[in-house]
Amino acid sequence: MKVYFEIFKINLKMLVFYRRGFYISIILHPLILILYISLLNSIYANNPQKIILGYTCSQMIWYFAGISFFYFLVWCTSDKELSESIISGDMAIRLIKPLSLMKYEFAKTLSVKVLGFIFEFVPICIIYIILVFPDFISPTSIFKYAIISSFAFLLCFFMSFLIGITAFAWQSVNALQGLKNLLINFAAGAFIPIEFFPNSVQKVIKMLPFQYILYVPVQFLLNKPETQNWIYFIKVLINLTIWIIVFYILCKISLKLMVKKFSSVGG
Repeated sequence: MKVYFEIFKINLKMLVFYRRGFYISIILHPLILILYISLLNSIYANNPQKIILGYTCSQMIWYFAGISFFYFLVWCTSDKELSESIISGDMAIRLIKPLSLMKYEFAKTLSVKVLGFIFEFVPICIIYIILVFPDFISPTSIFKYAIISSFAFLLCFFMSFLIGITAFAWQSVNALQGLKNLLINFAAGAFIPIEFFPNSVQKVIKMLPFQYILYVPVQFLLNKPETQNWIYFIKVLINLTIWIIVFYILCKISLKLMVKKFSSVGG
């Protein structure tokens, strides 16, 4: 494990050196939230109901804030990086080394999330709190959100890695990435909260794993009534663990099969 920790540290140092992208994010995301604040305040002001489908105005604003947090803490791009390394030929060199490809990618991805937490999540969260104070959040809800988000990150990584290793056979995974983005937008609740879909669609979405990487963690952040129950919290962790194990096994099996189809023409 020491070698993967070194990979983590090297990538961390490189990201710190090229950290201007984080500064742009600190400026951009609060501006986007200000637009949401203006839009949602207008919607709620012209609606006789103070609570729409279980969300107060401030909770709805923080739901969209939670989507930003998802991209800082959970979202993974291993699929894109694996595809690019295969197309460029860099993968041929990497496979020669006595390293686990999955652990190597995980170390790199984890370093990105650690920097995202420090340079994006913390300062942007402070700005969000100044803009709209979340009086509904409690220390317990923050604790639960942190734990659920950690599990969600693992699930998202294995999903992304599974898509990425198909590039051993197909080189480009743009179509699968597009499908993943579509599912994240709708089935994970990045576009609108799942409650806004028809009941029949909600039933389908809740049978899929995508809700656990965005929608469910944000519900804990918002301290919604059902999330205050510790039994529900444990149930979510169990479901997340099951999905993580399923995708981990799929990754292990698929990696063995896909590597056999690999042929390098780049590098």
